[in-house]
Amino acid sequence: GDDRAASFQALLAELSALKGDYRSLQTKLDRVLNDKTKKEVALLADLARIEEEVQKREQVRQSLETMLNETRGKLQEAQNREARLTGDVEALKQQLKTTDEKVASLQADVSNAQRQRDEEQRASELIKEELSKAADAAQQQHDDVTRAKDVQIKALQQQVTELTRRVEEQHRDTQQK
Repeated sequence: GDDRAASFQALLAELSALKGDYRSLQTKLDRVLNDKTKKEVALLADLARIEEEVQKREQVRQSLETMLNETRGKLQEAQNREARLTGDVEALKQQLKTTDEKVASLQADVSNAQRQRDEEQRASELIKEELSKAADAAQQQHDDVTRAKDVQIKALQQQVTELTRRVEEQHRDTQQK
């Protein structure tokens, strides 16, 4: 019976050792699996980061392309505007030239009108002078005639006075006789 007991003890010890080995292997396996999982997780995270970076770069590329197209459009607009402005400037230069010609023509008209007005004014002044001379001469003549009449009237008054005196004298003489 002791042999069987010893044999049983040996089996138990062997079983215990096997359990220990199993646990050790299980732990190693768990560690390996754990490491593998961690690596996979890390790789997946890296992959996700890389995909995100790729998306960001794609967005940047698209926005740059959009900006480039907008810039091209703006450049085209600016060139069109410049062409229009050049046309406007040419038109304005032409208008300015025409205006200068009109101004020159108007200045000539004004000069002619002033010359004509000056001539008319001189003629008017000459006429005024002539009229003034004629008026002075007429006044002089009128004054001369008035003086001559005054002289005549005085002479007549003297004659009347003289005649009146004579008549009165005769009348007195007649009454005395």
